Amino acid sequence: LECSMKSSNPCVSNNIANSNKVAINVIIPKDVVISIGPTNPIIYEGQLLPIVATTANVGIQPIYTWMVNNNLWTTSYKDTMIFFGLKDGDEISVYVVPDLICNKDPFYLSNKIRVKVNSIIHVSQVNSDHIKTYPNPVNDFLTIEFDQPITSKIVCQVTDMQGRELNSYIRLQNTNTNKLRLDVSALNSGIYWIKIQMGEKQYQEKFLK
Repeated sequence: LECSMKSSNPCVSNNIANSNKVAINVIIPKDVVISIGPTNPIIYEGQLLPIVATTANVGIQPIYTWMVNNNLWTTSYKDTMIFFGLKDGDEISVYVVPDLICNKDPFYLSNKIRVKVNSIIHVSQVNSDHIKTYPNPVNDFLTIEFDQPITSKIVCQVTDMQGRELNSYIRLQNTNTNKLRLDVSALNSGIYWIKIQMGEKQYQEKFLK
């Protein structure tokens, strides 16, 4: 940028004066990227659900406004939020306010994810008639014993108390046994959930490692 000035004084020998030049840097706003996941999460009643926001071009400390069914959940500077008390069909999204002055818009909306919440038959209510888990506490192998031979696929998930899945086991139909033996030796000492789905039946129980 340069400025030229012409004098109206006829006595000036050189009546055009030029200023110094100033370079102007024009910052072109970059497109903001915001998405949350995991997509299509499936949890059980009472299970915590951590949601992570992945962003780009939002600055160093953007503001996240987390929403459930378009209602305010909380506002935070964190890109991860743990949800609880969710119901089947709840939708989660987040508004992000960048801390960059060059962004085109004041806030940006993420994608929405719909949560699938499965109902649970608590093991404590059916253990004596349908299922047993032992030993508890466990060292290396956790045994799940049913009251009848296994006739459908079984899916077992081990999660920590924050709802993060640590291990998953799948056993296809097997009519020769009514027991499953799960290797949990890699788990650290602590309290865990074991979630069991056999056909349309679902069970859940805590165990100590």
